[in-house]
Amino acid sequence: MLARVLLDFNRFPGSTPHEDGLHPLESLAINSPFSRTLNHGEKVRLLEDYYDRISDILEAQLRDNKLIMIAVHTYDEHNPTMTRRPHLSLLSSVLNYQRESRMPYGVFDPMYPDILGESTCSRILRDRISLNLERNRFRVSHNHPYPLPEGSMEVRAQVWFFFDFVRQRFQAANPATVGDPGYDLVWLMLMNTNLRIHEAESLRSYLHRFRKVSRSMLPRFKKATLAYDEVTKFVSNSSVVSDFRLSRNRPSSLGLEVRKDLVCSFDPETGHPLPITREQEDQAALIGNVIADAITTYLETDIHFL
Repeated sequence: MLARVLLDFNRFPGSTPHEDGLHPLESLAINSPFSRTLNHGEKVRLLEDYYDRISDILEAQLRDNKLIMIAVHTYDEHNPTMTRRPHLSLLSSVLNYQRESRMPYGVFDPMYPDILGESTCSRILRDRISLNLERNRFRVSHNHPYPLPEGSMEVRAQVWFFFDFVRQRFQAANPATVGDPGYDLVWLMLMNTNLRIHEAESLRSYLHRFRKVSRSMLPRFKKATLAYDEVTKFVSNSSVVSDFRLSRNRPSSLGLEVRKDLVCSFDPETGHPLPITREQEDQAALIGNVIADAITTYLETDIHFL
């Protein structure tokens, strides 16, 4: 097990700056106090030994035609204003899209359509889960008290799903490009949603920041530029965006926040977690079963109306 306080895989890789007032949704994977106390080598090892291994495992899972991904988190019982939060919150809205109706610049490739930031999950699936929970006397909110940060697994997975969809469509229409080194490098860059592959980030900076590259790399990057232009034209001139957006087979990524007091309790003096009670175990099992029943209804009934 790896404590989230040591490494937060639900954020982009890096070390969070020390400035006061940085919003938690804007933090990076290595947070305070470790962002201050670990040296460069220790941070590299932490990312390589854990962040990258988790990424590899998840990517292997995503490649296996998964249709639904639910990331379960817990949140505090009260807001900073001391108002009580709902029992659960379903998160499917992307932070920057909610703020500015667009995806953030310089994070994912600009080929990723802004409109896909409106939701990471089928609204029918989200609402089916919400309805089932409410019927079982759980109070549910949506995208409150915060939406999904761009570094979250839910958002990164959606970008990965889209470009994997584009790749399949493009290669079906252009089979001669399969195995072409220039195109392989483009797909590597587009699907490097955790920003960890140096070669992919080098191509991204060459394409979009016009940075210089070594003379030895230039021929390969020029071929990749031509390939990138062809993929861009394919996305612009085909129905691939609307097909992905409206497809009943578009994978859904949903964040689920469970209020902490439903499933655990803390020592009032030390703040340390106390042993889980039978009642808390039953509550957690009930939430899981209700969501499982909702997913079953969605797959057996609701999805056919899309």
